[in-house]
Amino acid sequence: MVLPWRTVDTRARRWRSGHDSRSLQRAPGSQPPVQPRRHPQRPSGDDRPSEIHVSWEATTVSMSDDPHWRVRARKSELHRPPWLEVLRESIELPDGRVIDDFYSVQMQDFGVVAAFTDKREVVVERLYRHGPNRLTWSLPAGYVQEGESPLEATVRELREETGYEAGEWIPVGSFVVDGNRGCGWCHCYVARGARQVQEPKSDDLAEVEVSLVPWARLIELLAAGEITELASAATIGLACTRLGPQVSI
Repeated sequence: MVLPWRTVDTRARRWRSGHDSRSLQRAPGSQPPVQPRRHPQRPSGDDRPSEIHVSWEATTVSMSDDPHWRVRARKSELHRPPWLEVLRESIELPDGRVIDDFYSVQMQDFGVVAAFTDKREVVVERLYRHGPNRLTWSLPAGYVQEGESPLEATVRELREETGYEAGEWIPVGSFVVDGNRGCGWCHCYVARGARQVQEPKSDDLAEVEVSLVPWARLIELLAAGEITELASAATIGLACTRLGPQVSI
């Protein structure tokens, strides 16, 4: 199959230092690198990089007919329901190699939603998260309970955590949290027509502050590093791809 383009040669020049970065090794058969265009000397203190010239070459990689790894044996090393289970697996690769100590982590699937009001504001929470060990802005999210679909769980969590409901729900993607270890699936949604129907009834361990944040401001918070959870950041990005950065709803 043909993989995305890869850089085979690049040179970058920074003002003031006048230093060219070391070029990457060119792939066989590729053209010589394009020399960077020289610019007039800029005023002292201007550290903006000059143009970067890149040559490209397609890379073709052959894969076996069956790329799946075969699980030969599996043992539970740590089981703490309902939160997680750590599994040690013996894995046979397509080329016949055997890995006897490959670890995977099973965790609950969860849903996260960017819920928009008719005024193009997003329902957002601010609370302490122990993972990043700080206060952070976050989209409403929660675990999928037994017997629930991901959509049903996310609708429930939005109502419980924030007191809001939404009339239209759009699935924008489902993603495994860790490509090697698993760690559950994240189901992302965009919702329209959000309105408050009750007071929040969150059972979160931390105190939660619910706010309506304009979309442009939410993008600023993400760019400033004030949103520290990958699920929230990914859902905001997916909302951009589905609705556009201006969010015409």
